[in-house]
Amino acid sequence: LIQKCPENEDVKEFYDKICFIQNVYEVESTCHEFKDYNNIEEYIEDVILCVVAYFSYYDEERARKAVNSADFVKEAYENKWAASEVAWDFVILP
Repeated sequence: LIQKCPENEDVKEFYDKICFIQNVYEVESTCHEFKDYNNIEEYIEDVILCVVAYFSYYDEERARKAVNSADFVKEAYENKWAASEVAWDFVILP
């Protein structure tokens, strides 16, 4: 499909987005309990993907900035809170 399409860069970009979204929901489905993370960075990645899954106004970059700047994420990791629960703290209320 990609090779036959004259706009193959656009198709590849679209395909990459679909794969990313699929990965977001696959990871999110595993984040309802605290997992055996090797380090806080793995935990943060799960929180970021959960934020993207729950809130349409966050793309990956905005979610990454928000999660990385939040002090309570380290506390959540130390207290073994589920990444999906922590993600809900990033809701933006009107």
